[in-house]
Amino acid sequence: MNRVVGQIKAVDGVSLKVKAGTTYGIAGESGSGKSTLCMCVARLIPSTAGKVYLDGEEYTDAKGQKLKKLRENVQVVFQNPLSSLDPHMSVKNIILEPARALGRERGDDDNLVRSLLEMVGLSPSVSTLYPHELSGGMSQRVAIARALSVRPRLIILDEPTSALDASVQAQVLNLFDRLQRELGVTYLLVSHDLSVIGHICDRVAIMYSGKLCEDGSFEDVFYSPSHPYTGALLSSAHYLSNSLVEGHFAPKGEMPSQRSPPPGCMYHPRCSFATEVCKQSYPVLEEDSGHRVACHHKREVVGVLDERSEGTQTG
Repeated sequence: MNRVVGQIKAVDGVSLKVKAGTTYGIAGESGSGKSTLCMCVARLIPSTAGKVYLDGEEYTDAKGQKLKKLRENVQVVFQNPLSSLDPHMSVKNIILEPARALGRERGDDDNLVRSLLEMVGLSPSVSTLYPHELSGGMSQRVAIARALSVRPRLIILDEPTSALDASVQAQVLNLFDRLQRELGVTYLLVSHDLSVIGHICDRVAIMYSGKLCEDGSFEDVFYSPSHPYTGALLSSAHYLSNSLVEGHFAPKGEMPSQRSPPPGCMYHPRCSFATEVCKQSYPVLEEDSGHRVACHHKREVVGVLDERSEGTQTG
């Protein structure tokens, strides 16, 4: 007999608005809720609260034909390309699988597969191969071709380059850029790698322990961060001005357990800016010119960054 012993909020109170034809990046360490959020958007797992919209139409509880329509407009490219491709299917059948699953009429399958393979930079001869005959980069290109086969409006990219070599990562990111320019597709990109986020994202959200800490344009988040956790992520990737600034934002300890989250701000046990108010209440997500931040001490964070940056320039 199944028995509920507790509940974990993998995602809590997160609200995002993704503009068509742009790339929205979601960053944060493992366990922050990034992938769970995206799987809810794709309706691959159900959400327990909140609403999801596509072009103004709600599809939170979509079923039947409405859900099938969603599948045409929202596709996913997963983290590990080899594990997301059926080893018993040829590349041709893998690419055609979404269209067949959605009941689309059979047309000139060979020409469709050829055009999709060429679109992602692969030779049409690849269509007869099986996943075990492909390299990691080729596998991910096949996964991208599969997602494009039904001409979706939104593609969710869940750590799409983390399983690839560095040189192949750059090639795949450039491919995403080109496809967006040519097709006008929208991306929702999940990554813990800030260099990937910085390469292709127009807007960035930072998540921690299931909550949204900060979001804004790429310039807002990377060059004018206002949340201590954003500063910690940027310092870990050496995006801040110097080692003194990076040391100031270094987090203490590990992310708290989702089974017994701390009171108040989830980040306060690890934060060098935390005071008593941080232990008592979670800060409101406040917006200023499209830049949203949830922190009781965002002015202090900005002050430290400004002061240390000026010191570096004048010294």
